[in-house]
Amino acid sequence: MGERVSDLLLLTRLSQDATPVRRPVDLAELVAECLEDVAVAAPDHSWDLDLASEPVTVSADDGQLRQVVVNLLANARNHTDPGTHVVAGVHPSLNGREAILTVTDDGQGIDPELLPEIFGRFTRGDTSRRSDGHTTGLGLSIVKAIVEAHHGTVEVHSQPGHTEFEVRLPLDGTGGVVA
Repeated sequence: MGERVSDLLLLTRLSQDATPVRRPVDLAELVAECLEDVAVAAPDHSWDLDLASEPVTVSADDGQLRQVVVNLLANARNHTDPGTHVVAGVHPSLNGREAILTVTDDGQGIDPELLPEIFGRFTRGDTSRRSDGHTTGLGLSIVKAIVEAHHGTVEVHSQPGHTEFEVRLPLDGTGGVVA
């Protein structure tokens, strides 16, 4: 219950104050740190990185962006079977204006009936793989709220054997890959 209340409070704060405190953040470095943590917590999955060779810098609230990455990785961990291969990637877009963050897995996929509402509050997928048997159903709505507050977009594409969440954020013109 405490986790659900905390998530609801975060969503409320995001809806009231849509302007995050921004500073340059190397998205690739942040993703690598988050993936290292989840790999220790979930050694029954296979975790990999696919990062650009240069820093990919966005202007963002570091803590909020970290929450996005943690939620997407936790989603892959909680809703896929042990042995699933998960890859977190960060690259600039081809037009050089956006950072693209992807979390891709080769798990069973998301129920097609759930896809249209996947970013809604209290939307929950199959929770049988999670050790405590429950999730709050707020993680992806938090991801969407944070990404949109940073003038970005988030999408998901899924079929059996391939699910990919893609976050696009404007690149920061002050460092890393220049927009």
